[in-house]
Amino acid sequence: MSAVDVQETARRIQIDFIEFPMLRVTLRQACRLWSAPHDVCEAALLSLVRTEFLFDRDGQFHRPVHSELVA
Repeated sequence: MSAVDVQETARRIQIDFIEFPMLRVTLRQACRLWSAPHDVCEAALLSLVRTEFLFDRDGQFHRPVHSELVA
């Protein structure tokens, strides 16, 4: 596993989560969706959790949901 592989996979994951903000995936689903080896995908997802781009809830990775009140 190289740092470049992890960064590239994280970038692809970010793009898809921005395109599909309600997306929720498990690690296994993420590996299949982004065609990444388990260790690379796990490292990419965890790096996105550390930066708070994603959250991990009950084994599912997802974007934070922000409720905005319209006055």
